[in-house]
This record gives sequence, C-alpha cells and structure tokens, in this order.
Amino acid sequence: QNLALLGPAGVGKTTLLKRLIHERLIHPASLVILYLEVKEEESFSEWANRFAQSLLYGLLRAKGVKEIPLPFSQLLALGSDWAPETFGLIKRLIERVHTGRAEEIFDSLWDTPSRLHQETGLPCLVILDEFQGLNSLPVKDPFGRLGRKIMVQNTTLYLVASSQLSAARSILREGLNLLFGQFETLEMGPLGPEASLKAIRAVLGDSESDRFLESVWMELAQGDPGSLDLLLQGWIDRGVL
Repeated sequence: QNLALLGPAGVGKTTLLKRLIHERLIHPASLVILYLEVKEEESFSEWANRFAQSLLYGLLRAKGVKEIPLPFSQLLALGSDWAPETFGLIKRLIERVHTGRAEEIFDSLWDTPSRLHQETGLPCLVILDEFQGLNSLPVKDPFGRLGRKIMVQNTTLYLVASSQLSAARSILREGLNLLFGQFETLEMGPLGPEASLKAIRAVLGDSESDRFLESVWMELAQGDPGSLDLLLQGWIDRGVL
C-alpha cells in the first residue's frame, strides 16, 4: 500500500528513506527506486530533469551498474540499452520542456515508471521527499493529476514524506482525491526514554559496563531519532562498536 511518512523537520525522515535505499533493506535488483527530493525553489525544467535522472539512476542501480555516470546524456545512453522505448520518451519530453505545455510533460513523466515495468519487468518504488513542494510547479492541479496516475498504476508503489504536516494531511485527504489505494499514514515524532534506550541497546547490547555511555547518548540525542541515529552510526563507522 502507498505510504505517507510525516514528521517535523529534523526528526529523521530523510535519513530513514536513504537508509531504506542504500543499506539493502530492499534488494536493489528487485525493483527500480526513484528517489526525488521536491525542491520548492526550482523551475519546472530543473524538476523534470531531476525526475528523469532519478529514474535512470534507479534503473542502472537495479541492473547492477557499478559506476553510474553523472552527465544526463551518458545516463540516457546507458538506460536506453535496457529500456529504449521508455527513455526515448523521456528524451523527447526533456527536449520539449521549454517549449511544450507543462501539464502534458508532467502527466507523461508520471507514466514512465509503468512504461519501464512493461519493458523490463521491474516494478518501481517512487519516493517523493517533501512532496508538498509539487504545488510550486507551474502545473494546474498537480496532485489531482498525480492521483489519477496512482489509481491506474498497479506496478508502482508511492512513498511520500513531508515535514509540513498540515499541508500534507490536506493533500492526502483532498488533493490526491484517490478513489481507492489510499495512503497509509505513518507519523514520526520524538522518541521517549524507553524507545531511545531500546534503540541504543539494539546496537550497544545490554551490558552494565555501558550504562554511562547510554546516559550520554540519551542526553545528547534528547529524543530526536535523527540525532540518535547519527551518534550510533558514527560510532559504528569508526569501528568503536
């Protein structure tokens, strides 16, 4: 089921999403992951290009490409080896981004995950971080348009995240206007002492000799999941634990 991850800024939503992608919690060859942080200050052209690049990157990662090039033209050439029709369409859309109607290009880009599945057999996970930012694009009713795509895409799963809780709830309730396949909402907030301690002991273990370190980490994190994650991960990365 489609999922909405909501919580205040800094609570750790983006860290959780990137951990989901990069730490093999999902096997990369089993699906194409399109991760896109929606930036309210960018132009439609910039958004469309990043959407296309993210889908290309997700396909190349699923295909096991080790060194993924950054230039869009090289990404497009590699992606076309596996899905020529999909990325032929993407190339035409990007070429028209300055001259075509934004609504038509917007609608067509949301069709590309399903087209990719038809060519490769790989389902797609679309992750939109700060998804409420789609409202800033010069597109009429962007969430109504997206909702209509979601309702007919049975091989694409959507995971959206937002730190603007009120705006996100309104979009999920009214803007997307889904007849079925509604988003399951998961809200992230500060951790209580018991949850913080459980997280620490999951990494550190439950040893009497570590009680001081537990107290230090809990004091530094102050119940913030993102901060606690950084502390624990930092110690793990340095081989301390």
